[in-house]
Amino acid sequence: MLGFYDYTVVLTYISLGISIVGMFQALQGNFKIAIFCLALSGLCDMFDGKIARTKKNRTEDEKKFGIQIDSLCDVVCFGIFPIIICYCLGMHSLVSMSILVLYGVASVIRLGYFNVTEEKRQNDTEELRPFLSGTAYYLHGHCASLPLPSPPLLWDPLYFHPPCSCGDRRGAVYQ
Repeated sequence: MLGFYDYTVVLTYISLGISIVGMFQALQGNFKIAIFCLALSGLCDMFDGKIARTKKNRTEDEKKFGIQIDSLCDVVCFGIFPIIICYCLGMHSLVSMSILVLYGVASVIRLGYFNVTEEKRQNDTEELRPFLSGTAYYLHGHCASLPLPSPPLLWDPLYFHPPCSCGDRRGAVYQ
């Protein structure tokens, strides 16, 4: 049987399952449920590493497998899933799709970089990684510093976009 199956990876798989259900919801135009699934998946992701570290007798292969599975699931949960939500909310213009592509590329780069640095860090020390550190924190800080549009644009991502083809639920999140 491929992989390692114990409680250390279950929460990661639950997070992935929640995200897949959330993608189905976004494609059907149920944006409140989709965004709830994204938040719930993020909550699972916050604790999966803590749960994995409770097993003290993990082999090196189990540790490396956990890191890889976590990153692969994170690409789906926090790379692909938000892109699907944004596209279904109406981000269909060339500029919007370019931004979504760049976001996807940045997600993969960030997670690849995390895998390399995490493996090295675990070889050097058993200390926990600081909560707000690494490339994700760096990238979020830079994204937060970008000039933002006026409040109507900020709160209504469909302001300049046509109704979405994913169930045609323009503005459903705000109803």
